[in-house]
Amino acid sequence: MPHWSTVYHYFRKWQKEGVWERAVQTLARRDREREGRYASPSALVLDSQSVVTGIARILQTTEKGGPGETTGQRK
Repeated sequence: MPHWSTVYHYFRKWQKEGVWERAVQTLARRDREREGRYASPSALVLDSQSVVTGIARILQTTEKGGPGETTGQRK
């Protein structure tokens, strides 16, 4: 097994070169074709409530002083 720093070096190198993004796109395209659909989706639908909820979830934290910290008081 290679040393972690070697693995990380190649991970970052490939990330900067866009290898991971291309791999994900290729796999998604193959899955769509395997299901008999067009390789590229023709439309995208976003639900703004889901987007806001997702962002709020990311911003929550339990770190001391963070936005998710409770003060021990009831609402």
